[in-house]
Amino acid sequence: MKKDEFKIFFVLFSVLGVITWLSTACSSGNNPAGSGGTPTPTPVNAQTIWANGNSGVFFSQNVALVPYVGAVTNVSAPDTISGDNTTLQFSAPAVSTPVTGEFLIAAPENPGIYYASGHLQFDIKLNQAVTGNFSVGFGYQANPPTPTTTNTSFYPLPATSLSMTTFTHISIALSTFTPNSANVIEPFYIFGPSGVPAQPNAGPAFTVDNIQWTSY
Repeated sequence: MKKDEFKIFFVLFSVLGVITWLSTACSSGNNPAGSGGTPTPTPVNAQTIWANGNSGVFFSQNVALVPYVGAVTNVSAPDTISGDNTTLQFSAPAVSTPVTGEFLIAAPENPGIYYASGHLQFDIKLNQAVTGNFSVGFGYQANPPTPTTTNTSFYPLPATSLSMTTFTHISIALSTFTPNSANVIEPFYIFGPSGVPAQPNAGPAFTVDNIQWTSY
């Protein structure tokens, strides 16, 4: 073998060796841990809490809907944003009584860990003209839950930004909410609207659909 040919083979073998080392070092089992030595959990693209007449799951746990004030019912009010034909209507029991509904689940997770750039998303339409703000967010309790430690993390959603004729898509950054990582998360809480008067008429107040936690 000539001297020049030997040099070429030596260079080729060296390059192949480097490529093999890089592919091994960067494999999924060899990625460096996150800060503090803890690997960053794999994000879940989206978790549907409620859509098209059905409750979903939150961190693999079935979600339960609990209306605290007023009533909720499935209605045939198509959501042209999601394409769903069945949506969820919240009704007030009396004049000036804010409607309160919550989706409950025992999921001891801190969503901020999984969704650094994530959002709480849903579609909403008013059923009557109202004033003030909706309070949208989630509740959380100590783990294990106790009746005396319920807290809420809210985002004020102005009623004036919503429509009585079409659904409006709402996307709220999860960085807005800061629950303790040791707490149990209740994935969707809606209270409102609050104002004077908070609820002009008894009966249907607002309708929601396609409630999701997303990683985008």
